[in-house]
Amino acid sequence: MKNYALLGLLLFLAGGVFAQNDLGYTHFVFNKLPYNPAYAGSKDVLDTRVLYRNQWMGIDGAPQTLSANAHGSFFQNKVGIGFDVQSDQIGKTQHQLAGLSYSYRMTLNNNLRLSVGLRTGIEHARVDWTLANPEETGDNAIPTAASSALRPNFGAGIYLTNDKFYAGLSMPRMLNSPVDPTNGLDSDPFNYRRTTYFMAGYLTRLSPLLQFKPSVLVSYNAAAPLDVDLQANFLLLDKLWLGVGHRLGDSFDALVQYELNNRLQLGLSYDFTTSRLQKATSGSYELLVGYTFKCADCKVKSLRYF
Repeated sequence: MKNYALLGLLLFLAGGVFAQNDLGYTHFVFNKLPYNPAYAGSKDVLDTRVLYRNQWMGIDGAPQTLSANAHGSFFQNKVGIGFDVQSDQIGKTQHQLAGLSYSYRMTLNNNLRLSVGLRTGIEHARVDWTLANPEETGDNAIPTAASSALRPNFGAGIYLTNDKFYAGLSMPRMLNSPVDPTNGLDSDPFNYRRTTYFMAGYLTRLSPLLQFKPSVLVSYNAAAPLDVDLQANFLLLDKLWLGVGHRLGDSFDALVQYELNNRLQLGLSYDFTTSRLQKATSGSYELLVGYTFKCADCKVKSLRYF
């Protein structure tokens, strides 16, 4: 009981993210589909990602997330289709979701493309109350069995890109999660817990061997403080990404990713916690594996950089 009480207190100090079950990946630059359904098909080929995040190591019951997605383009690259799944384990709460994304892509000029996307999906949540382990038995406020809920969800987004920059605005989940730890399972789905994401980035070449890509991700939720992720990534020899970032009020981040043959990507990131949680955790890390299937012309820069 003391471990989960500590976890609840620390999560509250961190800005109430426990009650949100929202996205929070350091690899957001390389894992955009879960944030924005309009990103589906943007690489003009079939692209896949698998990501594991271990958040706040050393804290019992801290979040652990497994995420996977794939997307591709069809009908002369005018339509994008994507699929994503995500599984969270946070203390006694398990949360899974699966979503299907559709985007329609319009060419505004030779280089600039605008995509409008929709997402539909299903979410499942389960709370195992037997893990509460109260200090006093017979507490009628704590159920004695697991509770679960299943609910559909939907979202929308827009995404603008060319070979040098991208920008997107989205709300991937317009309904509340089927679990709300503040009110119990199956709470009102139309409360103000929807999160809006804005992302943008720019790519510039500093030398024949070095490129630079600054990026930003802003997350707005009426029930939590504003989240801002700033990141600067450098691409060496068109193979090795080295990046640093800052999640305002939460962490400083380091990222490395290596690209093999323009198809396989292996990434690792580590977050150095700067909030009050640093007294209880050594930080968070992510592992990313991506694969871009063979394309007709893999020299197209947008296939790899955006």
